[in-house]
Amino acid sequence: MQTLSSGSDARGCRWGVILAGGDGKRLLPLTRTLTGDDRPKQFCAIVGDESLLQQTRRRVSTIIGPQRTLLALSEVHEEFYQDQVARVPSARLVIQPQNRGTAAAILYSLMRIRTFDSTGQVAFFPSDHHFFNDEAFANQIRLAFSLTESNPGTVILLGIEPETPETSYGWIQPGTRFVNPFTDSTSHVERFNLTMRMGIRRMTRLTNAFSKKLENHRAAISLSIAYYNFCRLHQTLRVTPAMEAGITDHMWKISELFV
Repeated sequence: MQTLSSGSDARGCRWGVILAGGDGKRLLPLTRTLTGDDRPKQFCAIVGDESLLQQTRRRVSTIIGPQRTLLALSEVHEEFYQDQVARVPSARLVIQPQNRGTAAAILYSLMRIRTFDSTGQVAFFPSDHHFFNDEAFANQIRLAFSLTESNPGTVILLGIEPETPETSYGWIQPGTRFVNPFTDSTSHVERFNLTMRMGIRRMTRLTNAFSKKLENHRAAISLSIAYYNFCRLHQTLRVTPAMEAGITDHMWKISELFV
């Protein structure tokens, strides 16, 4: 029977999960040119001779032993990754029928690890990243592990300071200094479509000038969401999101929000 780890030292260990179940749609035009098919970018050799997945596995192996490293994959991509994971024991493969997003892959992987080690520290590694300095990256991961081991319950999100803004990605909002080089994060902002981002930016300016009371901010956020869903035509749907969902049969006037 294949297991993830064996021996009495299997509890409280450092674990790694390589997330490789994404569809890679953002770079699909490039990967089609490189490979002639629709394989996601993590299974392509974009930089060098190794695929991004192979590079990630090599990078992670300098930090965490392979017996405690899982690969999160999607079954629909099997034809593209089967050769690259042929020698990986099945116990280390966390395979979903299809891509259900990062959160589902993380939860599924944690459930697998918990059956072997309920007190371990787990690091998640996207498989579609490229680093010029693998050793510097590894040192930051080791430091993060040490910090979580001495501060149980701490969640660390590693990020790279951008050179220029990129509104199509989410971002980390840093807070006060925690332990060098880490800071307390006030929030992680997920990406939205352009309409939502511009609306939130306008709403932020208005609410910051309007009031600093939490209850007023809650009301302003609720109003903004209601306005977006009930009072504005969606450019793709050609109706409001509320009409598309069958909640209402017409586009609301702003005055209807206050009835």
